[in-house]
Amino acid sequence: MASTGGDGSDIIPAGPILRSRSRQILEAAQAKFSRVATIWRDDIIALTLCVIAAWGSYDLSRRIDPVIFEIGTLNIWFDADIPRIFVDMNYRDSELYTTKRHPLTPLLEYSPVYLMRKVLAFDRVTAVHLTMALLAAVWAGMFYVVLRLIGCRRFDALLFSILALTSSAAMFWLVVPETISFGSVTILLAFGFVAFAQRRRLGAFWYVLVSAATLSVTVTNWMFGVLASAVNHPMKRTAQITTYAFVLVALLWVLQKMIFPGSVFFFGSPEAELPDMESGGVLRVLSGFFFHSIVMPAIETTHWFYNPNLAVMSVEPSFPGSTGVAGDLAAAAWLVLFGLGVWALWSMKGCGRLRVFLALGLLGQLGLHLIFGREMFFYSLHYQPLLIVIAALVMLTRTRPIALALAPIVVVFGGYNNFQQFSKATEFVRGEAGQAHLVQLAIRD
Repeated sequence: MASTGGDGSDIIPAGPILRSRSRQILEAAQAKFSRVATIWRDDIIALTLCVIAAWGSYDLSRRIDPVIFEIGTLNIWFDADIPRIFVDMNYRDSELYTTKRHPLTPLLEYSPVYLMRKVLAFDRVTAVHLTMALLAAVWAGMFYVVLRLIGCRRFDALLFSILALTSSAAMFWLVVPETISFGSVTILLAFGFVAFAQRRRLGAFWYVLVSAATLSVTVTNWMFGVLASAVNHPMKRTAQITTYAFVLVALLWVLQKMIFPGSVFFFGSPEAELPDMESGGVLRVLSGFFFHSIVMPAIETTHWFYNPNLAVMSVEPSFPGSTGVAGDLAAAAWLVLFGLGVWALWSMKGCGRLRVFLALGLLGQLGLHLIFGREMFFYSLHYQPLLIVIAALVMLTRTRPIALALAPIVVVFGGYNNFQQFSKATEFVRGEAGQAHLVQLAIRD
């Protein structure tokens, strides 16, 4: 029974008020618990992917003959500068001429190797292997986070993260010392930042840091940092952020120069030239760009003027799916899956700034590689995340069931195909070891 006030008015019963407040507190607690549980589930999945990536990178790297680190094998691994990067990661007084295009790589590459050698007492080769394993772990974890930030369900993000890890770009480049692996991490950082910026307003300071990060490893990757600012700010503000990012990297380069005397400034260097285009034309560039980073084609051999007597591996003249049935199935499934992703990029509603960022990034990378470079596959870890994130957009559309059927085909058959080709690549390096030693002796003489 409700009580009556002194003036005869009714007083609201206390029981319903208490029950209402208790229900609100309970609902708030349940919502908070649900958010925490979601975060913990994502953390566990991301951590599992990190462990798998680190173990896989370390295991695969040890399958490659250590001769790959000798200067006599320069360019043998798909035009990679593995011997030079190995030296840069181990010796502070290295020439470091690569800083013309990779401004702050000495700080990023040398530091973890130095710590592993001095603190943990690992030899140089093992320290490099472990550094790349650590980088692979970061790369895998970031990939999952990016996919979750763009709106993928937990299972979908896990599926496409596994697709990324079993791709040819990851299998061949997260296991050897190269700057492209570090650059790929900064690209993923830009992707995640743009996706997160759609949910929460971020200050200009964070845009400067992301832009500087993309510039710090490879100057051409700066396009992602600039685009991250451009899709979220007016042109004048973007120009200011870009300028601040350049100044920040330049100041860090001055600090780097004090530690690594061989560093060369990355802006205005008269020796910084684009390499000759030897990829074989537009059709080969397109097939290499859209296919080879996911499904490895047949590995060919060629010779370049650096070491005329040493055969080097190349996939530039190879056609997609040229390795057999597994390669054909994976390439066909990937073609449809990526096509659906492009359709989603064009037609889906929402995520407007992210979609513009991805579309401009795709055009920028494709345009860059139509005029730049010799072996497309060498740069694959820079544009592979772009392709997979675009393909993952289909998981946000009504055609998700089709993608759920196609993605496992790419993972299973593509992963099997890529591992088989990786094994052939390691056998090739082992077979060229003798010739590499002869080249090494000739260089020393």
